[in-house]
Amino acid sequence: MTSERAPSADLRARVLAEVARTPSPTRVEYKRRVLLVAGIGAVATVALFVGMGGMSPGMRPVEMIAFTVGFALVAVAVLTRLSSRSGASPSMLAGRAVCSSRRSSRALRSSRSSPCWRR
Repeated sequence: MTSERAPSADLRARVLAEVARTPSPTRVEYKRRVLLVAGIGAVATVALFVGMGGMSPGMRPVEMIAFTVGFALVAVAVLTRLSSRSGASPSMLAGRAVCSSRRSSRALRSSRSSPCWRR
């Protein structure tokens, strides 16, 4: 590093003093903050959905809406389970997600012969 790019000793001392003054949040505080933000986001999303008229099926059959919601919930559960395994590297998680999505697409193709898709 050249001398013109190196931070001054005064700047470094001020930054380190500020870091020492500001305490880090505890895990409980951090989790509480995350839950609060997630809760506010969920309530705002539901309020906006209901405020805009909620679900109106229109031309879509109710069975298709129920199947889509159920499939999304299964996908969320699988991906949450895959991402929460301890000791798994990101490349392992990506490989598992690809395998899961292939299985899910096969299940979706085979379920199209179910009564929900016949019209």
